[in-house]
Amino acid sequence: MDGTFPRFGAAHLTALAIIPMAGYLLARTARQNPRLERPIQFTLAAMLTIATVSWVLALVWHYNVGWKWILPLQLSDASIVLTVLVTLTLNQWLFDVVFYWGLTAVPLAMLMPDILEPFPDPFTISFFVLHGLVVVILLYLVWSGQMRPRPSAAMRSFLALNAFMLLVLAVNLLLGTNYMYLMEKASQPSPLDYFGPWPWYIVTSEFVAMALFGLLGLPFRRARAIAAG
Repeated sequence: MDGTFPRFGAAHLTALAIIPMAGYLLARTARQNPRLERPIQFTLAAMLTIATVSWVLALVWHYNVGWKWILPLQLSDASIVLTVLVTLTLNQWLFDVVFYWGLTAVPLAMLMPDILEPFPDPFTISFFVLHGLVVVILLYLVWSGQMRPRPSAAMRSFLALNAFMLLVLAVNLLLGTNYMYLMEKASQPSPLDYFGPWPWYIVTSEFVAMALFGLLGLPFRRARAIAAG
């Protein structure tokens, strides 16, 4: 993993395009045949669980990554765990949180991957399968009509994000890690490079998160306004 992944090449763009398309096709299938909703739901949960376990095992056994570096404390990793739980339970509170986390942090992780080899390296493929499944599942749940964020979900998700960030900061200080890049920026180019030096890029990221959460919630606010109007 030497960070030579060619960003925005043909393979990268193809992978990014397939993900929302898969979510749309699955949601369309569920809408046309409601009996398939739960089988699709549990199949996706199983796929994401298997992909997660396989990813962790690969990190530990093949790449000799120590335990303190594989905790689910990156925002995208926490979103993966929450997405599995949401898919199995359809818990509204968890969905309110992970909808905003998963559709901001995970796409950004796929747009600007940190330490990946070019396709068709198995590690790179696993990365996009794992993270792509989160986006597919969240889009599927919304587009199939099973779940949607509540009116105050963006603010609750933002507050949960800050609470999670404080937890991650404590772990970083205790273990000497750099989860969520709270201690320093990523080694590879990332959006944080445009947000100023440490610690100001963390503050800037807060405003960016609020803006992205607001944009994600906009279609639902408009839909509610139309329905009430």
